[in-house]
Amino acid sequence: MKKVETGRGARPATVLMASVAVAALLVMAQAPAMAQDAAGRSSRVTAYSIPAQPLGSALTSFADRAGLKLLFPAQLVAGRQSGGLSGRLSPEQALHRLLAGTGLTYRFTSASTVTIAGQPASGSADIGNATTLAPIIVQGGQENALGPVDGIVATQSATGTKTATPLIETPQSVSVVSAQQVRDQAAKGVGEALRYSPGVVAEEYGGTDSRIDRFMVRGFADSNPYLDGLTTNTYYTLLSAKLETYGLERIEVLSGPASSLYGANTPGGLVSAVSKRPTETPLHEFQLQVESPKGVSGAFDLGGPLTDDGTLLYRLTGVARAADTQVDSVDTRNYYLAPAFTWKPDEDTTLTVLPKFQRSDDGVLVQNLPALGTLYDASFGKIPTDLFIGEPDFNTIARSSQSIGYAFEHRFDDVWTVRQNLRYSNTGTHIEQIGTAGYLPGTTELDRWTLGADASLHDFAVDTQVEAKFDTGPVDHTLLAGIDHMRSHSRWYERDGTASPLDVLNPVYGQPFTVPDVDFATEDHLRQTGVYVQDQMRFDNWRISGALRYDWALTRDADLLAEDGTGVENSDRHLTGRVGVLYLFDNGFAPYASYATSFKPTPGLNATTGEALKPTTGEQYEIGLKYQPPGSDSYFTASLYTIDQENVTSTNPGPPATQTQTGGVRMRGMELSGVADLDNGLKLIANYSLNAGEITRDEDETIRGNRPKDVPRHMANLWLDKTIETGAAEGLGFGAGLRYVGDRYGDNTNTLKIPGYVLIDAAVHYDYKDWRFALNATNLFDKKYVGTCDGDTFCYYGERRAVVGTISVKW
Repeated sequence: MKKVETGRGARPATVLMASVAVAALLVMAQAPAMAQDAAGRSSRVTAYSIPAQPLGSALTSFADRAGLKLLFPAQLVAGRQSGGLSGRLSPEQALHRLLAGTGLTYRFTSASTVTIAGQPASGSADIGNATTLAPIIVQGGQENALGPVDGIVATQSATGTKTATPLIETPQSVSVVSAQQVRDQAAKGVGEALRYSPGVVAEEYGGTDSRIDRFMVRGFADSNPYLDGLTTNTYYTLLSAKLETYGLERIEVLSGPASSLYGANTPGGLVSAVSKRPTETPLHEFQLQVESPKGVSGAFDLGGPLTDDGTLLYRLTGVARAADTQVDSVDTRNYYLAPAFTWKPDEDTTLTVLPKFQRSDDGVLVQNLPALGTLYDASFGKIPTDLFIGEPDFNTIARSSQSIGYAFEHRFDDVWTVRQNLRYSNTGTHIEQIGTAGYLPGTTELDRWTLGADASLHDFAVDTQVEAKFDTGPVDHTLLAGIDHMRSHSRWYERDGTASPLDVLNPVYGQPFTVPDVDFATEDHLRQTGVYVQDQMRFDNWRISGALRYDWALTRDADLLAEDGTGVENSDRHLTGRVGVLYLFDNGFAPYASYATSFKPTPGLNATTGEALKPTTGEQYEIGLKYQPPGSDSYFTASLYTIDQENVTSTNPGPPATQTQTGGVRMRGMELSGVADLDNGLKLIANYSLNAGEITRDEDETIRGNRPKDVPRHMANLWLDKTIETGAAEGLGFGAGLRYVGDRYGDNTNTLKIPGYVLIDAAVHYDYKDWRFALNATNLFDKKYVGTCDGDTFCYYGERRAVVGTISVKW
């Protein structure tokens, strides 16, 4: 058998060396260094627009804008107000105005660190010992954008721009799910965590496909979230390890095209997660959960300094989970271990190493059933939601994944910073599954097929960035330039057979089935290299940003069973871009407008024409309004968008799976979103989404104008959580949530209509000293519903009621 040559293209080591070289050249080509005073402090002026508000929040905004670290005791700023500031000022001038009238003063302890202290009674110029209270730290810059959110309301993100940018200043829709929200809602997977995010169908298969994270953003399906700024995209999504939410600092949704910074992506947007990082202060947590359906899990999270001087930090996070499911004979076993280490030789250099080890031994929870008996009543009524369609001795998806990566950052001065993110992962998967192909004529017996598969994946990704902050006259710039590269190499060996029929009214297991020799084997390569540049400009209250990226993408698919080594290769080059304009009013309102484009290579062959699939392309127009009330812990957005995508790909689930390209799709929608931490222990999350999807072009004229498969026109959700803060019941809290997903279609012909549904979630929790006790219920009233359909023989029930009890302790 002749193998297809796979040695072409840059090797990972070569690409890594090239990216480092580019970074070095960019740094050596920098403009003359900015002036510094005798103490090494920056004299660079920066445009500020900080309204009058509590002093603590004003200092936080200043630290982020100036890229400085501030140290001060929380008690020192409590109850104090700042008059704010506006204009182009040096850090010293800005601090002087922010602290005017507060009785406080400041001192630079290094070029990037400022200590805020009480004014000494003696009037001495030495203010360093004016207070001996333990300081809290407000850190401006990239680290804060990647760290944990204080509460449920995020103020900045690095996902939309790859730089630390306040959400209120980002001219695109970005929503953030904090670790606290994940904890409050007891979300165990990314899909569960996204249930209360705007414009997202969080669990496209109703939560019962436990194999991968499936979600849909603005009407476009995806199942490959980004992790630590790097893609997890592979040819076969089943080869990607699911993200463990307990191991994440935050999960973010960037709505709309993101190719100008990230390369290959759907135009709906991307989901990006950030791993837990080592902490400067000691952290110890243990968590025990019991679940219904029957299950138990344990988790721990440890962190802190390893050396007295704090130059070496660690984090160790682990999870072990075993549970039954709502389907008979299907259970899950999951294990996760993530040690992390940070080396900080000085205040300007950080290297964080992020290894991960994951293993899952699950039964196949996703059960494909006919529409007759799920969507529609059959003569016998509905098929039970706990029906197991497989065989107990042939029902597993075992997956083992190991990865190692790092995040490096070095700040040369107040102008230049270089970063590099890198990850290598290796995954092996073994699948034994039985599915169905509809009823045998005139019976209640399901025709069944078998699928056995063994697969492996090697995945590498690296992203090197150089950031420069400088001024040109009255305009303040944050310039970002970078080069990234990803490649994955996978092999898939599949065996397709048959199984004896199964009667849905009287299932009998232990029946004969066949698993022949390998009848489908493929070796697949994905490679993509992109160079990009972005400029974020600030002029008074204006925020203008633009980005361009050029990508080289290659997909190569080889039939390992073909004697002549038959293979298909797609090579694509594409230019994508984004431009956005935003005006930040002093009262907290920020209207914006943006335009962005996307592309995504599509591996494989068109089942209709036999030709290589074309890359999908897209473009979006968006206008919106953001609002962050000064002095409050809240954030609200409203947006209108139009997205057009060409060369849309549809998948026939098979087996074997085949693909066709339907033509064009248009999504026109509106999103309203709000998140707030209100007074008296009340927290609020609320979203509404309208998406008028339409198939605009297709060879089949009968489906033009139809709504694309699985896209709901309306979605809404609401989460309220109240904690009692005083009195005998102090620490007791209650949460309640409502999720509405409107009707959808299970095919592009719009013949299979999936009814909408409303689900209710609830929580009770109690915090006492270092302990937390919680009880969470999802789908509280046990609503039976169909999560989605992929045609009339591939319908899937949604997740029934689940209850989780949690006990956790921190010390």
